[in-house]
Amino acid sequence: MATYPTETYTNLKERFKSIAGLQSLETTDEAFFRQSINRRFRTAYQRYPWYEFTIVGEQVALATADDNQIITYGDNKDLANNADTIFRVHKSNPSETLYPEEYTFISK
Repeated sequence: MATYPTETYTNLKERFKSIAGLQSLETTDEAFFRQSINRRFRTAYQRYPWYEFTIVGEQVALATADDNQIITYGDNKDLANNADTIFRVHKSNPSETLYPEEYTFISK
């Protein structure tokens, strides 16, 4: 799984205060900071090329009917693509069934 740099909200707020030259944020400043962060995250999310990294619909043969493990790494992986996140596993083709049932699974 890819590791991305992370920053806590508290650290981000402290950096904002130091750049603005403030010791604390007033209610108005706090609202401005929160709205500014939300706008930037929304823009980054909307500009990210999700479609290039999202694979929809890969068929996997499960060993048994009660098998609940899909291996996503190593030599014995079940997936043809290098996916590190699986959102859903359907019991039937979701493009052909209106409300397909889903498996409960563990992604390893």
